Amino acid sequence: MKTQIEVEFFKTGYIPGGSNPLEALLSALGGCIGIYADKYLARHSIPYTKLKVLVTADFTTESPARLVNIAAKVDTDAQLADKREVFLRFIGNCPIHNTLVNTKEVKVSLSM
Repeated sequence: MKTQIEVEFFKTGYIPGGSNPLEALLSALGGCIGIYADKYLARHSIPYTKLKVLVTADFTTESPARLVNIAAKVDTDAQLADKREVFLRFIGNCPIHNTLVNTKEVKVSLSM
């Protein structure tokens, strides 16, 4: 099985040469959704040859600077029929997605 994760590039001011932390965050989301999609399809014995997750977002410099309009699109040839909504709920429960939508605060401290 080959899983493909794509993150659309957005300009952050970072010098090219590797992924920046925002791209890594979106890649983590895509990877998590992809793993959950594969897990669901395997558990229900639904065959597929294509599973692609495309994650997109916009970067805003409005205070506070952040990603907005985060979206993930799963492209698969799996025949989901009447299981489509259940599949979407299942993959939407991956830990990265749950963390992003349910975390109100991240504590930052300084150690000297």
